[in-house]
Amino acid sequence: MAFKPLTKNKTVSISALAEKKTPEQEEHERSLNTRSLPDILKTTDERIHIIFDDSSSMDAIVPGSDPKNSAFTAIKPFDKFNYDTQSNDLSRIQLAIEGTVDYLKNCKPHITAVEIAPLNEEIIKLSKNLPQVAASLKKIAASGGTPLYEYMGKMVDSHKESKYTRALIFTDGEAYPDWDRPNLISELEEMKIPIDFIIIGNKLESNLSPEEIKLKDMTIATGGVFMICKDGNSFKEKMKYFAPLLRHMLPAIASKDERG
Repeated sequence: MAFKPLTKNKTVSISALAEKKTPEQEEHERSLNTRSLPDILKTTDERIHIIFDDSSSMDAIVPGSDPKNSAFTAIKPFDKFNYDTQSNDLSRIQLAIEGTVDYLKNCKPHITAVEIAPLNEEIIKLSKNLPQVAASLKKIAASGGTPLYEYMGKMVDSHKESKYTRALIFTDGEAYPDWDRPNLISELEEMKIPIDFIIIGNKLESNLSPEEIKLKDMTIATGGVFMICKDGNSFKEKMKYFAPLLRHMLPAIASKDERG
């Protein structure tokens, strides 16, 4: 499902295009491209923060994810780090990008703003221009570590100003506590918003580590959804159900089994 342009794809001059814009179109463009947080707060119903794991382990190739069955080939060319010449399979980071772009396509247009916080690159700031958010996301590459707790702390701090209505966190690695912030789990619960948590990894809920169990309990306490996706393909398949337009289907998807 592609982002739909406001006008049909036909060749027109810049001056002609400017003349044809209605006041509603001009207001729509201004609204999409605003960088004013007060304006975003006034004109959105949902403000979603996504902590996006882009650590080095996300560069791992996922068997069975041949791009012949994927839209990713239209997004960007493969490089030597993400391309397996024998299988043509994709990496976790490529599938995570695909899944998150699908998520953005299923957000309510004009009244939803999304912010994406990669663990190792600059934040993609809260914006209603979801196609632009998607374009920025597609430039992210896997590198670095998994400072998950640090970024959960940053989310708590920025929530005071940005007033998120929901958060989504995913990781394929172990989350280690931030000993400088021992009450972070309580701080997350005190945000008073649903926090969804996805682990990418082939494990059972019965095999979660003590720290992962804490994060699962926190997720449930906030009214969010905890899910395990066995690999990048499973994450891509299920990510769209966290989006506002499909969220009503999420409980059934999450309860099908205890492993993605």
